[in-house]
Amino acid sequence: MLFRIESDTIFSDNQEVKVDFKGLYNQNYKFEVSIQNKSKDSIFVNPSSFKYSKISGKIGTGSTFINAINPEERIEQLELKEDSLKNEKNPYSLTDKSVKEIALEGLISGTIGLIFGQNGEELESQRQKNEDDWEQEHNLQLSNVSEELYFWKNNALLPFMIPPKNEVSGQVLFPVSLNTNEIIIEIQIQNDFHHFRFKQLN
Repeated sequence: MLFRIESDTIFSDNQEVKVDFKGLYNQNYKFEVSIQNKSKDSIFVNPSSFKYSKISGKIGTGSTFINAINPEERIEQLELKEDSLKNEKNPYSLTDKSVKEIALEGLISGTIGLIFGQNGEELESQRQKNEDDWEQEHNLQLSNVSEELYFWKNNALLPFMIPPKNEVSGQVLFPVSLNTNEIIIEIQIQNDFHHFRFKQLN
């Protein structure tokens, strides 16, 4: 869990930035980030440039930064995975197999069954169980991918050009760091940098 040490909102002449910890999502920190453009010009926000550094009581501020998960890259990965899953065929199903393939597999499984003392009903029952188990696991994987894809497309903060006097908000994910006392999140908006401190309780 993370708790704010300082104010969750930073004000400047050009922007108003708010960062709020929302919990964990798929083993990542989840933050709600709101950015208001107070200037007369449009500003570009790229969440993949957001990052944080770790603070340890023994070492001090870490020199390495941990970047936010790039939403565009993650969406592309998930779409490829979703397409791959949708095109997978159940290897235990007889639906898409020809009569020749079914006969050949039956001959092979029958020979194996004869060696191990199994009858045809037992073999078919095992095949049906394997088919059902594969289908259940496959549907679960597809559901998980679709659910995460929905999150990134509908809830995540994506690269965005904010018009003058407008505001944008969305969620940003960072990989979790263990054994860390505090983290300092750096929100970069063009040439401006805003920092937010959070204390971690393991």
